[in-house]
Amino acid sequence: MKAALSISAVVCVTAAAVFLWRAGESAPPVSRSPVPAPSRGPAPTSVNADPADVFQRAFWKRPTGEDRIEAAERREWADADGVNRWQWFIKLKPSAALVKHLREDNAFDLRPSGEIPVSDGAPSWFSFKRGEVEVLEAPRGHMRLVFSKDGKVLLATDSGGGFQQGVSHTPQSAPAPVPDTVQGRLPVTSPPKPNP
Repeated sequence: MKAALSISAVVCVTAAAVFLWRAGESAPPVSRSPVPAPSRGPAPTSVNADPADVFQRAFWKRPTGEDRIEAAERREWADADGVNRWQWFIKLKPSAALVKHLREDNAFDLRPSGEIPVSDGAPSWFSFKRGEVEVLEAPRGHMRLVFSKDGKVLLATDSGGGFQQGVSHTPQSAPAPVPDTVQGRLPVTSPPKPNP
């Protein structure tokens, strides 16, 4: 009787754990961070159209020989304190490895989105036909991947608020040495070594 109760308890706990785990897999609604759209306002201080460099900064990896980049652009807005806004766009024919990295491995924790992205200030080559694409979006942030339904074309974009300045560090003087006569929580001498 006790064995049956134990087995029942284990089964119930396991079922509850699986239920809670599966419930956590449902995607929360995509939310937008309050970063203003970088395309508004003054012109960017720099524009990088080097396809390999934009690819690497976008996907945090180098393109393979099978990735065919058709167009790419990274815009940065900077001042005396450094980059304070950035935005990139890329259009390519992705390799099977890149599609696996972005979709199956889900390297950027992207989720399907019902919204079709409309990016203000996007280059003219960054266009697609509604109904012929699948969109993946970051739950927080602005990264969007737009895959053609046949999987042959990938349009991607992201933007952000720049780089955060580091905390200023002012060197402090070394703490005053503690005299041997002051007793604290720890002993001031090493522990004894056992004799072998």
